Amino acid sequence: MKRTLAGFLIAPLITMLLFLDTAGFGLSFVMSYTISYIFGIPCMIFLKRKKKESHRLYSALGFVFGASYVIIINLFYLDLQIIIAAFFFGAIGLLTALCFSLIQGNKRIHSDETQSTRHPKATNTIG
Repeated sequence: MKRTLAGFLIAPLITMLLFLDTAGFGLSFVMSYTISYIFGIPCMIFLKRKKKESHRLYSALGFVFGASYVIIINLFYLDLQIIIAAFFFGAIGLLTALCFSLIQGNKRIHSDETQSTRHPKATNTIG
């Protein structure tokens, strides 16, 4: 729980720092955290329920949601600039999702590995 909360606080900060030069503090703060929470929380809940958490899935979904955000807003006005912006937002979504995934850690894989190596199945060997 603590690592998840830290992931949701730190990962958007990296995105905010990328936008800070061009957009200013206020806009980059609002965009980074709002978009991360709108797409990130449902994505995390979905992957946890399906027990499919991995760095690859978080990264892929981050790219898809980042790119789809730009495409949905500009649905009726698609041109080359919008597609480039969608790719850019997709890359930032990928980076944010990957940072979140790395901070959170993949608990399911780590817990399976430690259980099998630390506590092997006890066998009944009498006699």
